[in-house]
Amino acid sequence: MDAEDGAIQIYNSFVNIIKRYYPQYESMLPVHDEIENNSDPTPYFGKDNNKRYISDLAKAISGELSFDKLLGNCKIQDDAAALSVIKRIIHEHLLSASLIANDHKPYEEFKKWIALKNPDDVTLISFNYDCLLNDLTRKYPVSFDYAIDFDYIDPVIQYNKNISKNVKRFKLLKPHGSLDWQVCVKCRKLHQKPWVKWDDFNNIKCTLDGCDGLLQSFIFMPHVDYPKENKTFELIDSAVGKSLREAVKLTVIGYSFPPYDNHMIDKIKNMKKLQNIEVVDFERQVDFERQNDRIQQTTRRICDEYNDKMLSGMSIKPKLKVSLNGFEDWIDSKVSQDIA
Repeated sequence: MDAEDGAIQIYNSFVNIIKRYYPQYESMLPVHDEIENNSDPTPYFGKDNNKRYISDLAKAISGELSFDKLLGNCKIQDDAAALSVIKRIIHEHLLSASLIANDHKPYEEFKKWIALKNPDDVTLISFNYDCLLNDLTRKYPVSFDYAIDFDYIDPVIQYNKNISKNVKRFKLLKPHGSLDWQVCVKCRKLHQKPWVKWDDFNNIKCTLDGCDGLLQSFIFMPHVDYPKENKTFELIDSAVGKSLREAVKLTVIGYSFPPYDNHMIDKIKNMKKLQNIEVVDFERQVDFERQNDRIQQTTRRICDEYNDKMLSGMSIKPKLKVSLNGFEDWIDSKVSQDIA
């Protein structure tokens, strides 16, 4: 099966999932001609002339049906086939978006900020699957370590690690996995290799002696249970819990704590030493005259959400600070608001 056939198959599979669970939204999905003529720069996946876009699928049901809701229902129905299709869509969307991403400003601002910190004082917890932090040019002397033991590391990745010895190395915990993590379907050994398209997994075999199993993407969706056949996620989860229990300050970057992630919310509620929470995000507002009002409204909404989801469960409430102009202004102590 070539990339074109694979793309058509997975698109049709997704449409069938919508028909099965939400037939009322079927008419909202884009038709073939609309997909082919789409000018969106982010390809769904497949060849360049195969203009099927994940954004079409997402926008078609935006505001009515989210992937979160869809995943939740697939889990309730124990629909393994549907979950596999959606996992593949997520993988391919993240891969294509990461490969062509031309706006690295938020990542660069983050690296500028983290370069000022002491690695012994900071642990990074990322729910992003992409690897853009590690793949960016080394403008700032920082590097990131997943803090887990891989059974195999690609020589190119190992080389990059070796030449990064004289930079600040920060622990990076990824509770939901990463695009550059793969696991062998046969021996269950964990690999770290450059990210690839989903279809390429049909040809990538385990690199360990005596095993001819194929590799598969090692990402985890929080809507489903942690994989019981591999202890990696359990170890990462334990490390996340330990780091949070010892932390006195929590900086949250663009994470909304969705309702299905109660597991992580509970961990934050149990942060006995927490004194300060800082929320950093971007408020996209075209109308400049309304920008200040919009920032105030969004700030209040964020504070209400945090009070409702987490702070209400704490015996001693930490101070909450919100910045909506990203890291650049936040580093310079601009456009931020302290909430008692």
